[in-house]
Order: sequence, then structure tokens, then C-alpha cells
Amino acid sequence: MGELDPTLTPTLNAALQAQKISPAYWRATHSELKAFSRQSSEQVAAARRPLGDIPLIVLTAGQLAVSASEQASDAQKDAWRQMHDDIAALSSRGVRRTIDCGHNIQAEQPRAVTEAIEEVVGMAR
Repeated sequence: MGELDPTLTPTLNAALQAQKISPAYWRATHSELKAFSRQSSEQVAAARRPLGDIPLIVLTAGQLAVSASEQASDAQKDAWRQMHDDIAALSSRGVRRTIDCGHNIQAEQPRAVTEAIEEVVGMAR
């Protein structure tokens, strides 16, 4: 099931390991991967709709390791940030924030996720 992440607590590592042996986890992963291969970026863009003034915070991982080449990696990170900016722009109250972590923001920086959720709930009230 992979190496334990030394940056995570033993409790979180145990929960992630338990998740990976769940059939439901693998069914959801398989379904997600199938959906990725069925949608083109044009189809996704065509389905995009404005969100009005709905509170929205988009969190972007600041330490994405995408490509072996530094130049390609920088271009991929720029594209990733631009896509997140595009999502945030769907709401007049949308913002994008970069979080100092890798891809699994919820595991690496759970407080940042909790704070964003609390802020969105507060804005919605």
C-alpha cells in the first residue's frame, strides 16, 4: 500500500492505509479515472457556468512536482495555477490561494482547508 508519509501523524497514516484496502476506494478511483478519459478540455469548458456571487476559495498546492524538466515543470505549474484562477473567477467572490504543500493539501495542511471552509461558511451567512 506504499510507504508511510513521515510528515503525517500515525493516526492519519493508518487512516490512509485503511482507505487503500477498501473496495469502495478503488471503485471510486476507477470511476474517476474513466471520467477523466471521457471528457475533453473543450467539453469541460463548454459545461462551465458562472457562479454569481457564491463564496468560493480555490486552494492550490505550492509544491507540485510535475515534470523532470524544470522548464516543463514551471510551465505545468503556471497552467495549473491559471486553471485554478479560472475556477475562482467563476464567482465574483472567488479567490485562489497557494498553500505551501504538495498535492494532498487536506492531509499536509488540514488547517488551511478547515480555515477556507470556515471562511466560506462565514461569507455565506
